[in-house]
Amino acid sequence: MPTSGVTKDLLTAFQVRRLEALEHVGNSIQGNPNTQKTPFVLPDLAHYEDKAHDLAHALHEFVTIERLVALNDWKATRHAPPERRVLMGEALLVRYVEADQEPGVAEQNRENERRRRKREEYAAAFKAANPDKQFRLKGEQSAECKWSPEGLRLRLRVECEEVDCDLNEALLMSTLRDGDRLVLFPRWTVDERLPVAERKEFTPTPKQMLYGPRAELLRIVATKKDEAGRVTEAFAEVELKESVAVRLPSRLSSGLQPHAGGRQALHPRLLPERVVRLLVCAGGQRPLLWLANVLYDRLVTPPPPGDGSGSPGQKAFLAGLDAFREVGLLHDFEAGKREFIGSHARTPVLLVQGPPGTGKSYSTAFAVFARLQGRCRKSVRTGSFSRARRTPPRTF
Repeated sequence: MPTSGVTKDLLTAFQVRRLEALEHVGNSIQGNPNTQKTPFVLPDLAHYEDKAHDLAHALHEFVTIERLVALNDWKATRHAPPERRVLMGEALLVRYVEADQEPGVAEQNRENERRRRKREEYAAAFKAANPDKQFRLKGEQSAECKWSPEGLRLRLRVECEEVDCDLNEALLMSTLRDGDRLVLFPRWTVDERLPVAERKEFTPTPKQMLYGPRAELLRIVATKKDEAGRVTEAFAEVELKESVAVRLPSRLSSGLQPHAGGRQALHPRLLPERVVRLLVCAGGQRPLLWLANVLYDRLVTPPPPGDGSGSPGQKAFLAGLDAFREVGLLHDFEAGKREFIGSHARTPVLLVQGPPGTGKSYSTAFAVFARLQGRCRKSVRTGSFSRARRTPPRTF
């Protein structure tokens, strides 16, 4: 669609800056005591003083608010004990047992733990001799302590001890699905800053879980059922992932302790994206951790542009709007909005712009409903409506 000076390069550059801002805010956020803004009357906007001085400050404020809202929702759920979050479908309690692992897995995990402890020994000795200096491993020490959890596949027993439901009910309520990226964290932790004699176990805080080891859920397997067909024994199979650009607490850096009996909790990640990408900045700058972003992907690697036409479902939806208008139950839509609602069924990226208050969000709602109807009509004709519900169209 024609735009006022907006090009693909400008959109791509804006999205790149937005993703960099998201990473910056996510890495440096310290909490915001000013969680509310005073309202203003639209006619007084010209005299409104609490506003950004330039575009950079405006973007920073927008991204900060966006991030705080998402973070607040995530933290609110994870303040509850894991046993309660199991009932909410937000977590599972699992136990690592060496005897359950495939050949070589337990040995590799023990070796990872040995190297981690060795690094802690070097760090403790260095800090004792140089309390004011930052610890860095030397060449030989680095090789001796180097390890990675990447690719290590584990079988974890799913348990419901101290949960007010049985295993079958917990699995039915769980929202965790194959392919989800998770945080794998011990059920109990301690404050390592305190002397050993003063340490007491407590439920990990949401902030601690932000730095927890990551894993991908491969599948949940029911290995035993009762006569009624209810699951009585199950395993969660996960693959550990390197937590790129995230500093892990030393005690948790190996992910799992090698001994049996250590209960862990599987938690969904803070953000819904499942795939992380490591993009190296130009000029040899440090790597950036970016989440998979559909808009960025389509701007950089455009899919087929489509012919701009609408689907039969969109046309039927638009005809329904016209019918409502004819009997006085709905207003008319100008040509640009009608094109937005009833056309571009296969257009991968569609820019909608206009001054404030001209109906961009309002028209987008109708455009989404029109495309949903188009999807549903197609699925009903092909007899695959239930599958379409599980796989939303990716052309919105």
